[in-house]
Amino acid sequence: MLNKLKGLIEARSLQDLREAAVSAFGEMGVPRLLCLSPVGHDRSVGRGLTNAGFPEEWETAYRDARHMDDPLPDISVRIGTAFHWHDLPSDVVLNERETRYLSDLSKWDMAKGICVATYGSAARVNPEKMIWTELICRFSRLAPRPPICVIAS
Repeated sequence: MLNKLKGLIEARSLQDLREAAVSAFGEMGVPRLLCLSPVGHDRSVGRGLTNAGFPEEWETAYRDARHMDDPLPDISVRIGTAFHWHDLPSDVVLNERETRYLSDLSKWDMAKGICVATYGSAARVNPEKMIWTELICRFSRLAPRPPICVIAS
């Protein structure tokens, strides 16, 4: 397990980071992992998507149009810390489409999960600390294990 976590720290590219994250979190019992990048303010700009275990129907819907309604990347970049997408920070205001998107996640067995934005070299850190430590701490408190969404910015 330590070697898998070490892979997160030593990743030299976004692809290396994605592969290390899927491997490490899979070892910890994470049922699904999603990586989106790059993330900017314009939702219409294409984002690379790595899907490890989320339903194909969700991925197809997301790629076709639902990415335009997904508030999670914007929230994660704004707050800069890991959060549970089923328990958004109190200052988050969603429009009708964003609210419907989050509600619709339950159709794909995705009602609960953790989201985090990563920054820096190979998207490993946020400005203050190693984001993976925080993500793992939040994850380890939950049972059953939730899916994780990593937003690389």
